[in-house]
Amino acid sequence: MLSIHPRSLLPSTPARLGLLLAMAGLLTAFTAGCGTRDSMLIVLHTNDIHSWFAAYDGQLEGGEPARFGGAPVLAGLVRQFRADNPGQVLYLDAGDVFQGTPISTLTEGRACVEVLNLLAPDAFELGNHEFDYGMEAQRKALINATFPYLQGNVRMVGHAQPYCPSDLLINRNGLQVAVLGLNTDQLHRVCDPRLTSGFKVDSSQAVTRKWLTRVTADVKILLSHNGFEADSLLALAVPGIDLIVGGHSHTALAHPVKVGGTWIVQAGDKGRYLGVDTLWVKPGKGLQRCSGSLVPVLEGAAEPAADVAAVVEGHERLVNEQLGGQVATLLGDWPSDAHNESALGNWLCAAIRQESGAQIGLWNSGGIRKGMAAGPLRVRDFWEISPFGNEILVVPMSGGQLRKFFVDEVARGSLHLHFDGLRVGVDEQGGVGSILVGTQPLATDKTFSVALSDYLWNQVRQPADSLVQPRYTGVIDRDMLIARARAEQQIQPLTDGRWGPGRSHDIP
Repeated sequence: MLSIHPRSLLPSTPARLGLLLAMAGLLTAFTAGCGTRDSMLIVLHTNDIHSWFAAYDGQLEGGEPARFGGAPVLAGLVRQFRADNPGQVLYLDAGDVFQGTPISTLTEGRACVEVLNLLAPDAFELGNHEFDYGMEAQRKALINATFPYLQGNVRMVGHAQPYCPSDLLINRNGLQVAVLGLNTDQLHRVCDPRLTSGFKVDSSQAVTRKWLTRVTADVKILLSHNGFEADSLLALAVPGIDLIVGGHSHTALAHPVKVGGTWIVQAGDKGRYLGVDTLWVKPGKGLQRCSGSLVPVLEGAAEPAADVAAVVEGHERLVNEQLGGQVATLLGDWPSDAHNESALGNWLCAAIRQESGAQIGLWNSGGIRKGMAAGPLRVRDFWEISPFGNEILVVPMSGGQLRKFFVDEVARGSLHLHFDGLRVGVDEQGGVGSILVGTQPLATDKTFSVALSDYLWNQVRQPADSLVQPRYTGVIDRDMLIARARAEQQIQPLTDGRWGPGRSHDIP
């Protein structure tokens, strides 16, 4: 029987109100199910936490400022649901817990596994960022895992089977629940090719079809790090999946979305939300109903788990000892804006352009993971703004290549491309118009030096660029940014309308 703690009936914060609504939804579903032979399964889910374990200031999906409670509050919520609904709760995480804050980088993911052990998911799907520190680091981190981790579509070249378990069966409330884990089909594209050269990534659709032919269960769940769009296409192409618990695209789905005959859920990023979904299952006849919502993981949403807090605080102390020093002062806000020109994006591009001696600087929105309020800028802030440690290259690109690059990026849609050293106008159709380099029109037959990360270069280069010889600076992005910030000391945010269309494509 579902119980509700008295404290959750006091919606003194948005978090408690969200928890109350989720609990109320479960209670309604339970009441509606009384008198039937359906069994209830409560699925809790997270994805793309990116090592944001400590409490932090951020925004809810609608843009409202909020103070998130981090892993201690998340653990408190999960444990509360498990205690209130014994034997009926399944907690799943769809990957990318590595990479995002120095806690992850300094320990090469080992601290992330330590926190996940305390969160105790029933299954965890590896995401693309679990490869960021290399396979040996991944092995050393996961060897300490006390939770099941899955990956059904990635195998070593020359091997027939995945190098991780692909799936598992879990019994909950008398139901057999089958879970298949899938990483993104684009793993080679979104990872440093040096880290994934020894792997073969099989088609998620093909792997899922094969799995459905051999698995027998009351509920079939796909734990996917493919992104909402790819999950939707898979649901249409491969009938028979009851629920897809997704990640990778950082999509905050307020309620489950039904695509074909499959329900899809996803809970944003950075541990801002805990997904809470109720599945009503008739044994032998499958999933009958699904309802749910996202609970904001705000301070006060639940009693913080003391053991998780102790682990997180210990790592935070070490990070602040090493990276807490101030390097500059920010004189205005640097909001992170993935869809428009931003002062932060402009400064990042100017910094790598000036530090590398290039004429043009480029930066992808997906490579900016944190905004900043006016005030002190610490070393760790740059580690969190740009956590990936990509090397800055200087690439010779013709004016024709640059124009095609911007036209292609606008045509793809999605996220904004940040740049410095250029102005890009709008034509009558809303596409790319005139382009100025400094004050001069872009000459298509002239070559320009462009500073960008090795990651971005790997994403945008074409087969015809195989003869292009970049200059490797040997400096990773955050170190170049810190050097520039120290040189400036006082940083004034700047936007100047340098881009008209302002749309580009990126993979999280």
